[in-house]
Amino acid sequence: MLSALGSNIDIGPTLLDVAGLPPNPAHDGVSLMPQLRSMQGTPERARLEADWRTSLIIEYASVGT
Repeated sequence: MLSALGSNIDIGPTLLDVAGLPPNPAHDGVSLMPQLRSMQGTPERARLEADWRTSLIIEYASVGT
């Protein structure tokens, strides 16, 4: 189980990582692959989760505004 808060901004960096390509500095997101590759309950996973974001902001324009 992966408890990382992923968002649509993480899709591009994750797919680049899967393809073995370097990250694009213009992307705001971060690849989820390091967490997906790590085993649950290991010190590596704990370190990755501790360094990951703990919140997301979600904005939208309401109809009629």
